[in-house]
Amino acid sequence: MKFLVENNQIGIESVIYRELGFGEQLNPEGIAYRLEVLTDEIPESFHEAINSFIEQCKSDDKDQEISETPELQKLGYPDSQKLLVKAPTVLGRMIEDYLYFEFLNAIFKTSNTNAKFVINSIDRVDISGVQMQVFGKGFFRKI
Repeated sequence: MKFLVENNQIGIESVIYRELGFGEQLNPEGIAYRLEVLTDEIPESFHEAINSFIEQCKSDDKDQEISETPELQKLGYPDSQKLLVKAPTVLGRMIEDYLYFEFLNAIFKTSNTNAKFVINSIDRVDISGVQMQVFGKGFFRKI
């Protein structure tokens, strides 16, 4: 796993995410980051969160006339491992739109008094082969 801020690597243990105000506009504009994760490094707790979300979508879609997650419905509500292989773009959008806190919580500690960088947003998730790349903005913490 690698975490890069403006293409400079910093230790994953030096990163936290912002819970309150996550995704809000930063002033001045935030600093770009990229998180690189091999798909076999994705914590089991996140796979469990994905599968729980998919089951909830399946149940909700069954109860409603219109599916809120038509892509999952068309795919037959696959589990996280199948989604990762067969429809990585769908999984990426799920992280961007719904599962961003579950993802961040699985990767980072929510509180770290020694953290140097704070993630403010997840703007894009690309999954290709055995690698996931997460792009977003954040800021350096004033200690």
